[in-house]
Amino acid sequence: MNPFLLACLWLGVAQALFARERGWNTVRKRSANDQEDFFPFPANRSSNLSLSTPPKELPQKEVSLDLTRHSKTARIRRHFIEKNCTREKRANIIEAWGSAKKMAKAQTDFRPGYDYNTPHTQWLGKDWNSEPSWIPWKWNYRKLIGDNFRRVEQLFGHDAPTGHQIYWYCYDYGDACHDDKNGVGPAAYSWDRQGDDTFNHLTVFCDDFHSLLEKTIDKLRRWEDAPPHQKIMQRFQGGRGSVMLHEIYHYKHLASNPRTKDFAYYSQACWDLAKDQGTSTAFVNADSYALDALAIYVQQYYKSSMAPVPFNELLKIDPEAAAAIFKKDVEPSDPPMINSSTQSFETTPPNWTGPLVDDDDPEPSVWTELDLDNESSDDPAPSPSPKPSPSPKPSSSSKPSPSPKPSSGPSPVKDENACHGISGDYWVMSRDVALDNVEDFCSQSDKAKTYNTDSVNELELSVKNLNDNSKSPKDSPDCVGRFRGAVLDGCDGADPLNNPHDYKFGSTLTTADGWEYEMTPLSKQVNEVNCDVSYKFLFDHFEVRGKNFPNAKLGAEGGGLHEELKGCGALTKWNFERTPDDCCFQWYASGTLPVGTRACVGRAVMSAGGSGDGNCHGSGKRDGNSSSSIDSWPGYGDDGKHVFRNNVAESR
Repeated sequence: MNPFLLACLWLGVAQALFARERGWNTVRKRSANDQEDFFPFPANRSSNLSLSTPPKELPQKEVSLDLTRHSKTARIRRHFIEKNCTREKRANIIEAWGSAKKMAKAQTDFRPGYDYNTPHTQWLGKDWNSEPSWIPWKWNYRKLIGDNFRRVEQLFGHDAPTGHQIYWYCYDYGDACHDDKNGVGPAAYSWDRQGDDTFNHLTVFCDDFHSLLEKTIDKLRRWEDAPPHQKIMQRFQGGRGSVMLHEIYHYKHLASNPRTKDFAYYSQACWDLAKDQGTSTAFVNADSYALDALAIYVQQYYKSSMAPVPFNELLKIDPEAAAAIFKKDVEPSDPPMINSSTQSFETTPPNWTGPLVDDDDPEPSVWTELDLDNESSDDPAPSPSPKPSPSPKPSSSSKPSPSPKPSSGPSPVKDENACHGISGDYWVMSRDVALDNVEDFCSQSDKAKTYNTDSVNELELSVKNLNDNSKSPKDSPDCVGRFRGAVLDGCDGADPLNNPHDYKFGSTLTTADGWEYEMTPLSKQVNEVNCDVSYKFLFDHFEVRGKNFPNAKLGAEGGGLHEELKGCGALTKWNFERTPDDCCFQWYASGTLPVGTRACVGRAVMSAGGSGDGNCHGSGKRDGNSSSSIDSWPGYGDDGKHVFRNNVAESR
């Protein structure tokens, strides 16, 4: 054989084996942590070999960075925000980080049974999970995307690489927050900068980020009771959390490698990018990653049958849902396109006049270090201060920081307590935990603070003076007493009929002396039901087990369920009891009904507050392995588990 051809063949085989080994190592590392293979998912590969090449702007081989010079402080990664940020802007940025963290967790965690392949294919292209190729110039997308996911997971966790620091600005020192002809400007822009001992990632949050964008959680709650809208990505894109995650995916080597660019924005354009140009372009588009994470997060939040897609795609996938929206609403659409040239910079923006950092110890008079793992800063937020001295070339689009204003109208003549009500899906399970949070909150200076993140007791507390925006909880008269007497116990306490377990739904208390106290539960409680209806010759015997039904619908000792079941026919041998020793449910009900009522039992369970019919459509035994993920949440298992003491068996 020709020696030249033999050498080429040998090099091709060696390269293929090396690429496959790298891909195997990626799988192996993830598998060791999760006991399950995160990569590969069931791949949706093209039926023919794609020879697509990356966009010409990208390097033609994987880039690495030597970070052997670690930070002197040996911190895993550090976050800083400029001291000139107002309290409001600072709070918006920290809240956005928390939302981005939840989205990233949905994207990078492994949830058994969830079909990750569908959203990944929709937003990152059909070859996102393709096998390594023997073709030297073809990218190993599985490894590259998997490594990006791993880095983002580590960034929000506790094992991000050393030598990286993040800096957030509130003012447009780069003169890049320009509005276009439609009056729409960028929400943020980012770049990377090599320091003396660190690799720094810098983001400017424009005025539109604070004044025009919503919290991601507000978008989710708006469509809580509208399932057709839960399938439309336009309903959820563009929140502060999505913008934060978009910018994070620009952080080179800390999140993405190669560094992502901005080839497309918003759902329809990114969908078309993945479909028409494929993974070769989508895997280096920042908004594709952000929308992929948002799609998974929204679907898991609502427990819906599909992840949200652009409205025009929903017309093809689920015409019935799209038609239901057309009857009442204007067709959803993407916002006007943002000027992409100002969104991402490879290096410091050319017009930059603000402070920069070149070492691992930034100037303390300019920067405040944040402790985002605890969702609060190391020191109290600074008072609002004016924008620094104008730069030689002032930004034409930057707007001065607004002066503090009272956020509400005049104080009421007497105290007013607006209760949230006890029929919703959001509540705090433990009053004692909530009271501990109140005592901590009232002793510090932040006007709003989130506690018990990712647990069944997650809540937000806030206090403000309606006449003086500079006042904090420490300045409030009898802060703990007012929270305890009105917000915690003034609405849903001492109600053995509708709220026998003293769950806390929260309220907003406005006092005559001009203070506002609010508690907002943030954890949607998992409502679960298991049901069995079996034929017993002359009648049907039913058994129902449930957890977290709204007490106003379930009724004291199951009275609401009892009334609903009576509508199915003659109800006999009724029994209801609390089940504190059950691993997975809080109560048990049983009885007999006329033959052929199994579907009616399912409808009765739903009318009494169940999230579904609990499989009430035939005979069979309860699945002993069924359990809800809520049981493993912080605050629910062990000492935090809500134990019912009043077991009863009742006949009617």
